[in-house]
Amino acid sequence: MSSGDAPDGARALRFDTQALTVPLPSPGENGLLGAAGRRASLISAVRAVFVSAVLVLGVGVLALLFVIVVQSAAGGSGLSWSSVVIAAVMVLPLAVSRFGGMRGSRRAAEAAMYRLEGFAASNRLDIRHRDDDPDESATVFGLGRRRMATAVVTGSDPRPFRSADYAFDTWIGRYRMPHSLTYLRVDLAAELPRAGLVAVHAPGAPSWRPPLGQERIEIGGGFDEHFGVWCAPADADRVRRMLTPSVRSGLAAVAPDVDVETVGRHVYFVSRGALARWTAPFWRWTEDLLAVAARIEDAAAARPEPSASGALRSTDAERAETRAHLFTRPGVGRPAAIGCLLPLAFGVVAGLLTATWR
Repeated sequence: MSSGDAPDGARALRFDTQALTVPLPSPGENGLLGAAGRRASLISAVRAVFVSAVLVLGVGVLALLFVIVVQSAAGGSGLSWSSVVIAAVMVLPLAVSRFGGMRGSRRAAEAAMYRLEGFAASNRLDIRHRDDDPDESATVFGLGRRRMATAVVTGSDPRPFRSADYAFDTWIGRYRMPHSLTYLRVDLAAELPRAGLVAVHAPGAPSWRPPLGQERIEIGGGFDEHFGVWCAPADADRVRRMLTPSVRSGLAAVAPDVDVETVGRHVYFVSRGALARWTAPFWRWTEDLLAVAARIEDAAAARPEPSASGALRSTDAERAETRAHLFTRPGVGRPAAIGCLLPLAFGVVAGLLTATWR
């Protein structure tokens, strides 16, 4: 991890990402990871199984209702054994695709953790496999139950920071809804007003909402096209002073796909899904987020001269490549569309043919 001097004592840095790109060694008898890593990998695998089971069960219930409706329209008299069999066949491809790749997914999770461990060692960072109910102050960390941070990487230079994957569960009635995201917390020397910056064009929906008592304020200068800014009315002037042109340009350049929250002496960057933290583009992006955090600290402390650590490392082309790597979701192609339509067509035909079977 290289760095250069800055006027305020903080330093700009560039991570050594070689450990994220070198070929993986052949796994030994116990795999790539030690005992702690294997336990963390097992926990992730169990959660993946649960998420898949919830998805398959939910789709199965919908398929059963669909078949019953089709059979009733053709003269059937409601639920029958044929309804259950047809629904099971309809959901079978989804179940095979979800559960069939579990072994490979666990191996991929072990490889990702192995790379992160090597990256942390190369950059003199600390890494923990798991942190239950982490002590964080952003809004999202007070939601739900079974709150857990995994692959927690922490550093202290140029400013203390913490990067982790985070998962929690919420409930809708009796139904459990799992959530996952990636976050970066940067600790600053200046006290910040509490504010939430909700990305306007980020993929997916945020898993949190601004707290009660906060209202959306207008910032101007085109910034409102990128973020909706929320804060308590009494903090509106402080928030506007914090969002200087330098801060606004930095956020618009490197963080338009994540939500941001400032709380006390912390700034949080929160994604709307888990990101590929075991890749070099993620940590190049993290360098720029740390630079934006430095700009926020300069603005909150009203420093007349910007710190050197507020300089963005990446070019426009590199930022576009990073965003494409981390945030672009694959489109739904023709095979996926056919995979959805065939079970529906089967359900219609089979439901009509078996409407009067008992």
